[in-house]
Amino acid sequence: MIFGLRDSKEKAALWLYPIPWDVTASYGKGTALGPEHILKASPQLDLYDYDFGSVYQKGIYWHPISKEIQRKNQELNVISQKLMASWENEEDLPSEELKRVNEGSQWLNEKIFSWTKLALEQSKKVGFVGGEHSSIYGGLKALVEAYEGDFGILHIDAHADLRKAYQGFEHSHASIMRNVLELPLRGPLVSVGVRDFCEEEEFYIQSHSHKVQVFFDRFLKQGLFEGRSWQSLCEEVVSCLPQQVYISFDIDGLSPENAPGTGTPVPGGLSFDMAIHLLVTLARSGRRVIGFDLCEVAPSPHTEWNGNVGARILYKLCALSLQ
Repeated sequence: MIFGLRDSKEKAALWLYPIPWDVTASYGKGTALGPEHILKASPQLDLYDYDFGSVYQKGIYWHPISKEIQRKNQELNVISQKLMASWENEEDLPSEELKRVNEGSQWLNEKIFSWTKLALEQSKKVGFVGGEHSSIYGGLKALVEAYEGDFGILHIDAHADLRKAYQGFEHSHASIMRNVLELPLRGPLVSVGVRDFCEEEEFYIQSHSHKVQVFFDRFLKQGLFEGRSWQSLCEEVVSCLPQQVYISFDIDGLSPENAPGTGTPVPGGLSFDMAIHLLVTLARSGRRVIGFDLCEVAPSPHTEWNGNVGARILYKLCALSLQ
């Protein structure tokens, strides 16, 4: 029961799909445990929301965490870690083992695609709780199909996620947004808080400026240091988005003290309140949130802080989607 709610699957307006997957995580592991960690921390929240009121009354249903996905994740992690070690040592990647990982990612994509399609056919809103960021591809593919690509993506992340088949993995966590942009998505990708990226991604951003708008963390902080208000920066971000929006929230978009367990933490980033204000500014603009994900939450030893923060971000995302 997420947030301590007892909503039935049939009556809930929003379905949440936990995805315990971190096969391609290339630095710290543990994001496969993120959904369970968030679930455990979630009853600590008070349900009345300052910005949106009693949104929980519309119903939020948490699907059981898939044992099948957990088993597949464990099986493929053994292989992927060997492949990553070979990649780091500049050795040739064993083709059969790489194929198994890529086929496993495709298996996951197809499963999440079918789950999402079922939810949309029943007129449910959908949210995905990772897991590494690549895990939400199937859900976005289903949304692109259902909405004929007529939406944009607000992407909050420390990373651009625009690499091509990173470390040989076709559906790497570092490639998710590039893969999504190869779908027939008509709206733009608007990324916020990015502060770790490579030359390949910088070239991609520049050569796809009609489709990709990145508000680098350095740009945002420079604006604040030079006297701009966070409200004006939020309005600039939101102005780049169309009427229908999908929100993809990687927890490492926040400053590390908010999510110390995440797999690839980076100094800088948004404070918790900055992120909430951006989401509220989006809602107040009248734009419609058609779906969302929250990814890369992972537990730290001896603290439930990552789950606590993750649950609060998740509840705000639920509130936006239920408007």
